[in-house]
Amino acid sequence: MKQLWVKVKATRAWKAWKRYGDRRGNVLAGGVGYFAFLSVFPAIALAFTVFGAVLRGRPDLLAHVTSTLGSMLPGFIQDAQHPDAPIPVKPPGTGALTVAGSIAFVSLVLAGLGWLGGMREGIRAIFGASGSVGNAVTSKLRDLGVLATLGLGIFLSAVLTAVVGAAAGWVAAHIGLGNAGWIVTTAGLAVSAVIDSLLMLVLFRVLADIDVDWRRLRDGAVVGGVGFTLMKYFGAFLIARTTHNPLYGSIAIVFGLLVWLNLIARLILIAAAWAANDVGPLEPAAEPLGPQSGPPPRDPTLPTFGTRAADRTTLAAGAVLGLTGAIAVRAVGRSLRGVRDLVRS
Repeated sequence: MKQLWVKVKATRAWKAWKRYGDRRGNVLAGGVGYFAFLSVFPAIALAFTVFGAVLRGRPDLLAHVTSTLGSMLPGFIQDAQHPDAPIPVKPPGTGALTVAGSIAFVSLVLAGLGWLGGMREGIRAIFGASGSVGNAVTSKLRDLGVLATLGLGIFLSAVLTAVVGAAAGWVAAHIGLGNAGWIVTTAGLAVSAVIDSLLMLVLFRVLADIDVDWRRLRDGAVVGGVGFTLMKYFGAFLIARTTHNPLYGSIAIVFGLLVWLNLIARLILIAAAWAANDVGPLEPAAEPLGPQSGPPPRDPTLPTFGTRAADRTTLAAGAVLGLTGAIAVRAVGRSLRGVRDLVRS
């Protein structure tokens, strides 16, 4: 048993798990999941504002995007299978093209960036990278770029999964396998795993600005991508076991969403720990020159999710802008209806 235990401790999986624990990964994942919970509703609204405007003439592609988002948040996106889900989805109306609609769009962007900041700090803490990533302006621009990349990844995943699934079904039918559902499912999972791995690589290299050779990040990205694909595939089963618990009553949906977002955050940070196995200290601290006074240095492994005051300001600004935009959109809509009725009369 001792020899077996020694072999287990020498594996990459154990080293990644140990690094995750030593860096207080569960605490970091809890903070990231908290920011994700605050951002998920405006992020979904933002996604369907963009996808709905771009795919207005392609309801089939919009349906595939809805299905992809539903797999990422199983049971929480309203669709034909989940009509009572807490997150409604609908394409934007004509009000999204007005000035008020633009203000509301900006508020959604600001609110949707909160979890990206938490994720960046969590990944950097796992790697042991100290310091911040640029200033406030460059960090927000970086987050916007990553947010756009994630949205593009969702769209490509939806389209490619549909195309590859149709092609796999066609090939299966022509080689005599009939309607082999497992072939279509396997092809879809393979496409999803590739895209999810690429998105993990974007989180590590671009969002967190981990400046190491990409090959060292590749293994961690693959672990995270494959793990996330499997989580999405079995997500409905996992969430059902949480939300159907009678002990949680009316808060079961909220609790299930919190658990799911926390699991995603843990997976990403474990994948980051896997990638960090081959990476030494990125920014070693300088040796002190002599006795120093004052408080002891802060433990770099403790989670920091940016300046709290700035986070509160961002959330408050997003809430105010969102409320203002909603009121303005409603007022403009009433004005337009009044003008229309006046012209008709």
